Amino acid sequence: MSVELLDSKTHFAAIRDNWEAIYQKDEHASIFMSWTWIAQLHERRQDAVCVLAYRPSAASAEHVAYLPLRKRIEYNRKSGKFVNTLCMAGNDWADHTGVLCLPGYQDTALPLLGHYLAGMQPARVQLHNLHMRKSDVMLLKACFENSRYKVKRDRLADNGGETSLDTSPRLELDSSFTVWLREKTSAGTRQKIRRFRRQLENSPDSLIRQSDQQSMDADLDEMQRLWEERWSTMKGRQVGAMGAKYRRIVADGMRSGQMFVLVMQRKEKPVAIHAYYSDPVRKSILFYVGARDVKQKSGSPGLLLHAQAIEGAIQRGFRWIDFLRGDEKYKYSLGASDVPLYSYSITDQQLPGAARLLDDQCLQQVLDLLAHHQSRRSEKTMEGLYSQALDTWPANTALLTQYAQWQRSIGHSDLAATILSSIQ
Repeated sequence: MSVELLDSKTHFAAIRDNWEAIYQKDEHASIFMSWTWIAQLHERRQDAVCVLAYRPSAASAEHVAYLPLRKRIEYNRKSGKFVNTLCMAGNDWADHTGVLCLPGYQDTALPLLGHYLAGMQPARVQLHNLHMRKSDVMLLKACFENSRYKVKRDRLADNGGETSLDTSPRLELDSSFTVWLREKTSAGTRQKIRRFRRQLENSPDSLIRQSDQQSMDADLDEMQRLWEERWSTMKGRQVGAMGAKYRRIVADGMRSGQMFVLVMQRKEKPVAIHAYYSDPVRKSILFYVGARDVKQKSGSPGLLLHAQAIEGAIQRGFRWIDFLRGDEKYKYSLGASDVPLYSYSITDQQLPGAARLLDDQCLQQVLDLLAHHQSRRSEKTMEGLYSQALDTWPANTALLTQYAQWQRSIGHSDLAATILSSIQ
């Protein structure tokens, strides 16, 4: 039995066929664990690839489990140093994460993957949004349950704590749209859908359409604008970056064929836009992001888009619609039931003060963090951080140049000149 670290895009490309074969059989893996989705993630972030791969024996031709991770550098306030950390690859971008595993191998693969993960000696491990069986989560977490580590269950929330992110409500679809409407929806929701669909059918200037290549850019621009307008107060200064992130994810999803976008418009103007992933392997659609015109007070355009998506999924023979993270009430009014997500933070209580060398693949993260902290930390702290970085990359031109520029900014022009002369 062996675990290996795959740390390049070449390695990741080479395992595509095997990854997709396991994905076909692992019913707990959602589209966020598909090879295509993870590959898009690597391109968006430009981070180093970090996948732990397990094979049951040295003679085994193929791996049977993959744990995709992300390497991060964080500033540790207690030690005043940077520390190496690890999180799930999809964190911050995916609603679901986990371990892709061929059925029947969980009991051997997960403990070994966990022990290898601990052996990488991260100061902190963040296992968020695990979309796995509870028993499998416990196998992975058990590797850290000793005196060295502090393991904490994280209860994630959004919208000022109003929305729990520890569940991913999912609707099991029925044999027909009519059956779903009758059997799964609440009385109030059922009446609204019927009434507003009649209004839509009788309105010559209103329609629901699917975005295509010609309309995609304009539709996504409008989606971003409407989303930012809706959430500007609650999200504050982050709203622009978040809106741009959603737009890029949806654009990537549409180009790869994994995502479709429904647009409801009135008088040729979009009033609501929803983006859904479509997973023919799991026979599911997943509602990723929606935006609506807050000035439109009637007609429940968001509800109509969900009804349209559900009807289309049933016609295609799909089994599920996953509404993803969040316990918003509307999901249950459409007949969804909770599917738990598990999130843990694991802290090494010995390592942060002792670790000094940083992960060699994280240079750009360190350069960005140094620039970020220069106006926020004391000269003594910054000197320590630069010293730590230079211990890892003593001859790196970009790091030495940035160090010299910082020394000049605090009045040490002679030292700055000496540093720069050493790299000429």
